[in-house]
Amino acid sequence: MNKVFKGERLVKQSHVLLIGYKKKQSEPFVIALKKRHRVSIAKSGKQGLAIADMDCPHVIVLDAVVMRTSGERLCDKIAGALPDIPLVYIYKGPGKPRECGADEVLIHSFTPRKLMNAIERLLPKASTSNLIHCGPFSIDPQTRIFSAYGREVQLTPKQALLTQIFLQNPGRVFNKKDLMQQIWHTHYVEDTRTLNVHISSVRRAMEVDGHPRLLKTVRGVGYYLDVADVRANGKRPSKK
Repeated sequence: MNKVFKGERLVKQSHVLLIGYKKKQSEPFVIALKKRHRVSIAKSGKQGLAIADMDCPHVIVLDAVVMRTSGERLCDKIAGALPDIPLVYIYKGPGKPRECGADEVLIHSFTPRKLMNAIERLLPKASTSNLIHCGPFSIDPQTRIFSAYGREVQLTPKQALLTQIFLQNPGRVFNKKDLMQQIWHTHYVEDTRTLNVHISSVRRAMEVDGHPRLLKTVRGVGYYLDVADVRANGKRPSKK
């Protein structure tokens, strides 16, 4: 059985993260959402960000009404921390909130159908024309869906960017400094633990058992993708 690692899911349903929950007010929306999506629930912004870090959602719904706050500052915080994930902001009103990082704003009250329609507009649409291919691998940059050996997983935004770099440059060695600058936009490379964790996650998506047979380490330098053997025989790497 294939193992799903942190930040991934088997691609079956879109994942919606609802931040803000009170049973009486929220349950009609949750029931409607669960008919089409996999739903995670967080009662606070802090809990929501922690869930998103562990299990990247396709769309975040921030219900500021049940949290008894305008939600504007929290909306900005979530949009700043997770800029690649569409955000639906449920606002109490009256009138519209100030400009914030939300992709959709819904003024209370409204039907579950209106919320569903807003989410549908924000869900990524797969497009085979945008696929990046290399050997047995492909990735859709828009949906972050990575395919290998008939298996599909959705990567987190940073995992997807790393994967794109390697797939577009097979055989090229990337040092850790270059990767930190390209993915995290930082020149600080004294601590590369975050990069190491992401490399391990990408390996688990690419490799049969997570061992570096294709995404290889050049000790003291960095990493490179070696798909020459797979291209030659068209087979997945065998366990030794």
